[in-house]
Amino acid sequence: MGHRKAELEKRIFVLFFIVTFFIVVILISIEWQLAKYGITQYEDVNIKHTLSNFTISLNEKNTTMQHLLHTLSSDPNMIKAIQSKNISNIQKYLTQFHDTQLINNLILYDKSRNLLVGEEWELIQEHFPDIFQYSSKEISSSFIANYGSKLYNINFCPVYSGSTTKFLHGIFIIPQKIEIEQFNIDSEYILTFVSYKDALNETQVPGILKSHIPQMDDIIEEIGNTKQLESINKLNLELATGIRVMYDLKNNPSGIFLVTYIRDINRFAQQSLLLFILILLAVTLIMISTLGNWFSKTILIPVKKISNKMHDIAANPSIIEPIEEKYTGVLGDMVDTFNNMNIALKNYSRSLNEYKLITDNIGSGIFWLDNDFSVIVFNPRFLEILECTSEKEVINKNLSELLGLKEQLIEQVRDNNISLHQLEINIKNKKKFVILNIRAVKYQESFRFFGSITNITKEVKAIKAQESMELELIKSNKLAGYSS
Repeated sequence: MGHRKAELEKRIFVLFFIVTFFIVVILISIEWQLAKYGITQYEDVNIKHTLSNFTISLNEKNTTMQHLLHTLSSDPNMIKAIQSKNISNIQKYLTQFHDTQLINNLILYDKSRNLLVGEEWELIQEHFPDIFQYSSKEISSSFIANYGSKLYNINFCPVYSGSTTKFLHGIFIIPQKIEIEQFNIDSEYILTFVSYKDALNETQVPGILKSHIPQMDDIIEEIGNTKQLESINKLNLELATGIRVMYDLKNNPSGIFLVTYIRDINRFAQQSLLLFILILLAVTLIMISTLGNWFSKTILIPVKKISNKMHDIAANPSIIEPIEEKYTGVLGDMVDTFNNMNIALKNYSRSLNEYKLITDNIGSGIFWLDNDFSVIVFNPRFLEILECTSEKEVINKNLSELLGLKEQLIEQVRDNNISLHQLEINIKNKKKFVILNIRAVKYQESFRFFGSITNITKEVKAIKAQESMELELIKSNKLAGYSS
């Protein structure tokens, strides 16, 4: 007997050790994934911060350009000069602005697309139909366009008269070549502007990315197909890239702002974290080996006894007996709670049986409806009134269909409880008179409806028969009076 007991404890210990080992391995895997996720999030935050700084700086530049163009386009003298195509007056008004570099890049077209100020640009001519379409709708905007391997930021603004009836008189356009040095981006990473058409040109991408051009090719093609704005990609354990795609007026990708992020420091952090987790695993296994036998004797065996007792009660709930063994600590609290639960179940079962006895023998039909007015609980008298022999004829059936009532009548109970006396219903082609009461009851997050139905057909028929007899008697008395 003692040998078997020792063998059982040994098996419990081995099983406990194996299960615990796998649990620890799973937890370490989860921790490793969380660590990778945390490092990835750290990288993404840094890359997104740089991409965000670029977007903010670009928006600030466009805001400055738009303000300048709106100032020009709303100047009455400028509008008159454009209407009259007075080039000298236009030039005179332009010299009032201090930003000479921007004004020197300015291009002005009249409403017939004739150049008034500036130089003809093949780049502008390529996008002019879209610019004119936007301008004809009084829309000013900006976009990035590529010309060869260079990128240009193009701002434009239409010129309209200030009269009630507005006419397009011309379009101001400022093209600016964009370079990294123009943007105030505080970043320690490698930043690059490339034309979308030549994004994979080895002369444009940083040298550290040259070996990843095929991989970048797939990424950029996917971005262009899905019209993404930003994308962060982990190329390998050494490199990550952040891509901010810029689009022209036709929503075609035109340029790329590229952030090259070196991940060597993060890789070292990953290796250090893995070493720490392995040390933690070794210490944990030693502690488990030491405490496993103690755990088996003081926890597993008593819990097994309590579990067997609970199974006995589950198999025969009519006999609920408390657990007599005394334990201390958490096990003692669990046993006390279990015994208290048994007492509560006894009291609840007694009350439930008493209420069931009352409802089963009451003279009225009792029922519960769900939020859709379908029957979910009822007593035997309810079946008798509906002349049903099986619960399947009633359960989950709508009360309106069962009683032959109008939907509007039942729906009234959602707002007001209903109490109908001497209600005429039709049950299996038989006319009956009932008293129907329904009231709404709050149940969790919705409503249920409690109701009662009492069959008063005999009483109503007796009253009507009595009334009929009295009416006949009155008629007979009147006839006797006339004959005399």
